[in-house]
Amino acid sequence: MATFDIFIKGINPERAGETDEIRVNSAKALKITVGKLDGLLAQPSGFCIRRNAQEQEAINYQRVLSKLGLVCLYSPTKVLTNLELEPIEEEMKAESIICPNCGHAMTIKDEIEPEKCAECGVEIQTFLAQKRQEEEREAMKAKLLASQTILKAQEEKKQQEEAEKQRKAELEKEVLQELGVEVPQKKPLNTKLLAMGGGLVAATIIGSYFLTASNNPPPTSMRIETPVSNSTEAGSAQIATPLDSQQAMQKTHDQAAQVLNGFGLNPDAFANGGANSNAAPISVVDNVLTASQSASIPNTSNPQNHAVPVAKDSTAPQVETVATTENLPELFAVLQNDITWDKFLAQNSKILLERQLPENALQLSKFIISPEIYVSAIGELLRAAIQSKQTQLIENYVTALELRLAKLPVEQQAIYFASAAVYLPIENGTNRLFVKAENLLSSLPKPELQFPAVLKLAVVYSKLGNITNANNYFNKINALLTPITDLDLQAQLRADVAITYQDVNNTPVATQWLSSVEPLLKQLKPETIGSLVVSYAKCNQWQNALNVLSQLDSSKRDEVIYQAIQVSLQAGFLTEAFELQKSLQSPVYQALSNLLLAEYAPSPTKFLTSAEQELNNLSPTEKILVASQLVDYYGRLKNTAQVEKFLAISQDALVNLPASNEKDALLDAVIKHYAHGFQTKTASNLLTAIQATPLKMRLNIEINELAGVSTLLR
Repeated sequence: MATFDIFIKGINPERAGETDEIRVNSAKALKITVGKLDGLLAQPSGFCIRRNAQEQEAINYQRVLSKLGLVCLYSPTKVLTNLELEPIEEEMKAESIICPNCGHAMTIKDEIEPEKCAECGVEIQTFLAQKRQEEEREAMKAKLLASQTILKAQEEKKQQEEAEKQRKAELEKEVLQELGVEVPQKKPLNTKLLAMGGGLVAATIIGSYFLTASNNPPPTSMRIETPVSNSTEAGSAQIATPLDSQQAMQKTHDQAAQVLNGFGLNPDAFANGGANSNAAPISVVDNVLTASQSASIPNTSNPQNHAVPVAKDSTAPQVETVATTENLPELFAVLQNDITWDKFLAQNSKILLERQLPENALQLSKFIISPEIYVSAIGELLRAAIQSKQTQLIENYVTALELRLAKLPVEQQAIYFASAAVYLPIENGTNRLFVKAENLLSSLPKPELQFPAVLKLAVVYSKLGNITNANNYFNKINALLTPITDLDLQAQLRADVAITYQDVNNTPVATQWLSSVEPLLKQLKPETIGSLVVSYAKCNQWQNALNVLSQLDSSKRDEVIYQAIQVSLQAGFLTEAFELQKSLQSPVYQALSNLLLAEYAPSPTKFLTSAEQELNNLSPTEKILVASQLVDYYGRLKNTAQVEKFLAISQDALVNLPASNEKDALLDAVIKHYAHGFQTKTASNLLTAIQATPLKMRLNIEINELAGVSTLLR
């Protein structure tokens, strides 16, 4: 049977930007030091790592090393012919040397090699040294030429991108001038304000594996030196610090700039688009427009961040507020976190995959907003591609994951790369996504930023059955908690640990960690209390969640209970969500929770009926919101009669509302629900009622992009 020799010929030129990562991973795979690998890679003709290998073994080596980024080849082993020679006379056994220049054979006498060729007169050793030097020169020349080719291609691509950006900027300027919008000169941003911001980590841990190794109960002493319940220390990652007006304006500008740049548009050209310009950025992922929050409606998917009323332009006419409820901004923000839309997209992505349409499934998944649900959807695609051994598809899906997650803050990247790692095969105890997650974790400067990634890695290693690695991360918990002195942050992180143990089916330890928070309850801020209620719900302790609610002001309770119902349903605790719903007081949250339960319940009819009955008890603004959600629900079911019914209810109520910033914010939410219910034409017609030009333009783009969803579902 033929055997093969396996060679490495350097690093893949197409992955020159990943050289350091390739060196580290390759050295680990080959079980040698990075320094030794560098020495081998420096050899101009490459080096052999395995001789006389079977063909399948050679193929496996090539696949693994090529994936790491090396150029790996294999060729048949040269067979040495073993000939039996007849004895010859002693004088004929004298050895000879061949001239490297002319090929003349010279006999070696008394074991002394001739210095010069007797035929051509060349000095043999000098000639050989010059030849080696020339070979090294040619190898170096080829390597530098390849590098220059890569750099030249990158420069040409950069120039093309700049030219395209300039073309779009000119086109945008022409369009704005046609619309009569003044195009201001570009102004430099305040670099100090550019440094502000950064997302907070929502440590929503997924997965389930029973951890049989050592547990990690909470420390008995929390070592908190400054127990001040209203601390605003910069290290407290869980507390949202209020922005002054200048910072808030800059933050809105930066967010809008990020989005508009993603479309090749000039953000400053939109800066003065309207007197009441309160539009928000949109979230662009892989050039696909997704749902987003209005700048006047901060995201409250994390209960610690509470929305604030829209600030009215002092130069605009003051219009009476359309809201009849005190918590209307918070209500808008709750509805922006549309988990039902993400759930719908993920389910249909799976259906497309089952119908052997993986590319359509990938395109549909790009509309998913939640990183957690997106990772899960792409993970299903990865699993199918691995089972069918479709190498190119696997690479496409991993690339899609990397592009999406790279847009997140570093601390969140570490969390979601760890989540995604479970879908890739493990080789030598790891894979490229695990390596990426762990490298990102090591780059995080503060314990509170490292904490969620550590918990996530503990869960995913548990899920894979690697108990040693899982416990290595569980054992980091107390050390990370020790330096944190802010009580609110300490409480939230301890609750996150409880959720992690719940995810690995270790309920007793999860309960211990939640119990360790109880002595702090009376000293915590309302925002933290609300977050803890949601944490109790994630741990399937709905009764304790309701007990903790007694610490919270009654005006905020329904909002927090609604969020607790959301996480209970996502975790599969349907009965517990029913129990939580019984504590809701306001009609609008009762209606909205019924719609949420209808998405998960086996028999949704009674919940839909209850939601419809509540419409009579709502203010006009609340009625519009609930009716638009019903349009969303029935539109996805293609129930035309019900869609028309609730469209009429919401449209009639909208007509009677005067123009205002609040109405713009309301229309932002309503238009999204219409678009999610595939009522594209009706959603577009509502754009004329919006005052703020940037908001109108953003929603118009979003409606057109979302129309692509219905095309993929046909």
